[in-house]
Amino acid sequence: MNKVIFFHTERGATAGRMLHVTSANLVDFYIKLSRSFHESIIYLPKIRNVSSANVLLDVPEKLHVEALPYPDGCDSAIFKIYMLLLFIRSLLKSEHLSDINEADVSISAGLEFGGTVFGFIRSVICKKRHAFIIRGNRLLTIKKSSRLWINKIFALMRVYSYERVIVYLIKNRDVQVWFQGDENCEAYKKMLGNKYEDKLFILNAVLRDLPLISDADQNNKTVDLLYIGRITMEKGIKDLLNAISILHSQGLSPKTVIVGVGPYLNDAKQLATNLNIDHLVSFAGYVSDSSEICSYFQTSKLFVLPSHTEGLPRSMLESMAACLPVIVTGVGGIPYLIENNVNGYLVKPEDPVMLSDKIREALNASDDELSMIIYRAKSDAMRFTFSERANYFLSNILND
Repeated sequence: MNKVIFFHTERGATAGRMLHVTSANLVDFYIKLSRSFHESIIYLPKIRNVSSANVLLDVPEKLHVEALPYPDGCDSAIFKIYMLLLFIRSLLKSEHLSDINEADVSISAGLEFGGTVFGFIRSVICKKRHAFIIRGNRLLTIKKSSRLWINKIFALMRVYSYERVIVYLIKNRDVQVWFQGDENCEAYKKMLGNKYEDKLFILNAVLRDLPLISDADQNNKTVDLLYIGRITMEKGIKDLLNAISILHSQGLSPKTVIVGVGPYLNDAKQLATNLNIDHLVSFAGYVSDSSEICSYFQTSKLFVLPSHTEGLPRSMLESMAACLPVIVTGVGGIPYLIENNVNGYLVKPEDPVMLSDKIREALNASDDELSMIIYRAKSDAMRFTFSERANYFLSNILND
């Protein structure tokens, strides 16, 4: 295969053969896919200010990264429009348009402005096959977010318009859509009907190539609960803190580590203080180093992710692969994989009482029960390795 081209919505910038990105999710999968091609290009919005919170990724020699002008969240409305026009103009430059047209495979993240425009150019102007990747339920994520109501309305309108464009392209152009989350895929099949089923696929999350971790003795672990993810309202971080408070009032003291950053971080710290559990909860900040992530897996008894909305979270899959029992909510693609008390523990979203009960149940589970859950969970998670997902993806996107 000769050439693949990607467009990603996470901001990035290059320094030598290193790529700075605001999030590695999907970018590392693109890098894995790029190794199957002679030439690869990633287009992404340019980071204006590189910070220590950015993820650093090695860029293979044959992968070229092109950072394009793109508006920032703090820009004024007029400047945002100017930057978006500049972005479209940049994509339509002869050298970029030539790359987009010549690529054997073209991929972009869907339900975002840049990814949708990129897919439109590839499928309508160049008249070539394009694949969108849709992560999670964007509309529900916005509804559950802590944005001002007026900002929510405008954000929902934007995402709905992107979805209308993608639906049009599915019906009228050579376009595939890959979903991270079975629930999303089922919703699109219901909306479009059986006629377009052959254009809809489930990709789901993919495991990074983390070091193998064996099942360790629970009694030797020093952390009771581990959370890894963005610190936002829709991730259920408030529910987790309230559940810990309930357990604390019942005489338990679950030591908890929260890994991640996000717009709700300061509020979460204040809530922990207000609930008088700040001595139990440690906020570790952003962690990108794989070995450090593995150390958290090795020292923790349970992984907890009480999200209100999800696709199929990578942090959950990585915890399962690392022999860490998971407590998660039955949202998005999670209940398609997790069976309660079989390969993990399921709770209802936005229910701190039920979450506290399940945490207590899991912490008090017998060694035999935990061993069976860990064994089944690891077997299920290993179906989502980079290599397995990449082979499945390429075999379908190249199939005429």
